Amino acid sequence: MKRDFVVHLRFQPGQGLAKLRRLVGLARLVHDEPGHPFGQWSVIADLWSIPDEHGIAQAWLDFASPDAPKAKIKKGDTFPLFVGPNRIADVEVLVTPRHEPATYDTDFLVDRHARPRNTGRVKGPARPAQAGNSP
Repeated sequence: MKRDFVVHLRFQPGQGLAKLRRLVGLARLVHDEPGHPFGQWSVIADLWSIPDEHGIAQAWLDFASPDAPKAKIKKGDTFPLFVGPNRIADVEVLVTPRHEPATYDTDFLVDRHARPRNTGRVKGPARPAQAGNSP
């Protein structure tokens, strides 16, 4: 799975999350699409460490759906995270995914000798015909 966001998770007190490493829940975003008015986006949070004494942990956060409005989520945004009907944590976005256009190094077009050669097509020294193979 691709790692999309780096987040702070601030867990609600008394959740009993001492050994938690992965959390699967529902995110409710403020700018949801009309088809998802209640923000029911499945997310997976992989915690970097167990929550500290204040209930805070850093994590990777990934949306399970490719249709999630990832591009609308900005650094500093916060939203609640639910498991079932229970609000488990508040999420604060620290780092968003990069949406940069793909760039390619085209220097090989300038110097065609810099490209790797197909060694299967390289001609070697002529081999003499072996006796017995001639008609």
